[in-house]
Amino acid sequence: MTKIKKKSTLKILKEEEPTFPIIQKADFKHIKFTPNQLTFFNSIKSNIVTVCTGPAGTAKTFIACYSALDHYAKGLCKKIVLFKPAVESGDALGFLPGTLQEKIAPFMESYISNMQKIIGKDNLRVLIDKGVIEMKSLSHIRGATEDDSFMMLDEAQNSDLRQMILFITRMGKDSRVVICGDTTQYDVSKRKRDLTTFTNVIMKDVPSFTDFKFEKNDIVRHPLLVKITDNYEKYKSDNNID
Repeated sequence: MTKIKKKSTLKILKEEEPTFPIIQKADFKHIKFTPNQLTFFNSIKSNIVTVCTGPAGTAKTFIACYSALDHYAKGLCKKIVLFKPAVESGDALGFLPGTLQEKIAPFMESYISNMQKIIGKDNLRVLIDKGVIEMKSLSHIRGATEDDSFMMLDEAQNSDLRQMILFITRMGKDSRVVICGDTTQYDVSKRKRDLTTFTNVIMKDVPSFTDFKFEKNDIVRHPLLVKITDNYEKYKSDNNID
């Protein structure tokens, strides 16, 4: 009597899918840096804390985003944590509609648009969905410690000294920090130059720290911005505006 073989009920396990897309070198090949932009990029690689200031259009945020994704792609960090002061609208986050992430999202648009240019919309969405990229408000980070992270603070000119200290003290083991700001632009009422104080006083003689400055000649966004920046600086000087 011939025995009838039963079909196996064991399921063949498929090769486990990665929990996040592996960013390839090809994702970065289309990016070209100017000499000063490359110097900024290398400064981030060589230091634990980097502060970068300069006028609009010098690609401060773009290079910081590029550096964060490059670190992650090379396995040098496990998370990218994005911070920005939520002051543009003049509304407190508590009074804006939606969840905390929905409230924060409009303030993070510059990060999102820059990262999309580097790795594409789909890859970026997966990184966000998997929690590799996190967006946080400066108002909701007390008590947090960011280990193995690439921490970024943009629009830092709109942060007061207390917020910058709160931000920098979130840095945990094996983490790296980049702070970007334009000291000619302020979206808050009369603000002391706290970013300059942080850079020149608080970070003075701190090891593995660098202060990088872009000038108007480094503007790459549109050539008209150089003339606009010149006119703005002249207006401030003529009217004794800080």
